Amino acid sequence: MIDLKSSSDTLCTSCNRRVAVYLRRSSGERLCSICFERSLIKVVKRSLRNVRDLRPGIELASLVIPERLVTSITTLYILNKIEKRYNCRVIAVLPINERYRTIINDIINLIIKPKVGINDEFIDIINYGDSKLNISSAEVYGKYIRLINLITKYSVIALPLTLNDLGEIILTSLLSREVENIPTQPSFKLNSQTLIIPFYNVPEYDVYIYSYIRGIYDLTLDDILTSLRDTYISEDQVIIKELVRDLSYNNPELTQTLVKSFDRIVRVQ
Repeated sequence: MIDLKSSSDTLCTSCNRRVAVYLRRSSGERLCSICFERSLIKVVKRSLRNVRDLRPGIELASLVIPERLVTSITTLYILNKIEKRYNCRVIAVLPINERYRTIINDIINLIIKPKVGINDEFIDIINYGDSKLNISSAEVYGKYIRLINLITKYSVIALPLTLNDLGEIILTSLLSREVENIPTQPSFKLNSQTLIIPFYNVPEYDVYIYSYIRGIYDLTLDDILTSLRDTYISEDQVIIKELVRDLSYNNPELTQTLVKSFDRIVRVQ
C-alpha cells in the first residue's frame, strides 16, 4: 500500500468494498485505485468547469515536455478519460529540439500511445530549437509560454502543471519581481488562446502515485527520465522546490492558499 502504514486488507473509506492502496494525508481518506481515480477526475473537472472555450467536439492540445514527462503523460491520460465523453479530440503536442530528438520515438511509441490510447493523428510534433534543458518550474513554465506562440491552430491548450509547480513559479516570481503571465487560475487567456491547468489543485505526489497505480510511471518512463537527469537547477531553486514539496505533502491547503493569495494580490494591482 502506498503511503499507508497498515495491513493490506484495509478497506477503502469511500466505497468500503475494495482494498485501499493510498492514504491521502490531507483528508485522512484511505482510497482504492478506482475511488482514487474518481476523486482525481472530480478535482480536475471542478477546476475546468468554468472554461467556456472547452466545448464538446473541440480539439484540445496538451503539451508534453521532457522535464515533466510524468505529469505530461498523466495529464493526457486524465484528459482523454474526461473529454472522450464529450467527443473532444485530445492532441498530444510534442516539441522537438536536438537535445532529445533521439528519444522522441520512445516517448511516442512506448509511452503515449499504449498508456493514453491515441494514434498518430492525435500527435502533433513541433520543431522547437531551444537546447537548454532546465528542471525548475519557473524555467519550464517560461518554455511553455514560448511554445504557445508556435501552437496557433489550437484554441485551448492544457499545461501539465501541478500545485507544486504553481507554488514554485509564484515564489520564484516574487523573488525575481517578475510577475507577468503568472498562472493564478485554473484557466487564463494568453492572446486569443485559452490555457488550462487540469492539475491546478492537485499536489505533485498525488499525480505521481496515480501514474504509478495506472502503470504510467514504469521502468520505460524511468529509463527516459534517467537520460534527462544531467539537467541544471540553481541552488536557490532547489531550496524553493524542497520548500514547496514539503509544504504540499504535509499541508496542501497552505500551498493552495499561497496560490489564491497571490491571485488576490495580482488582481488588486
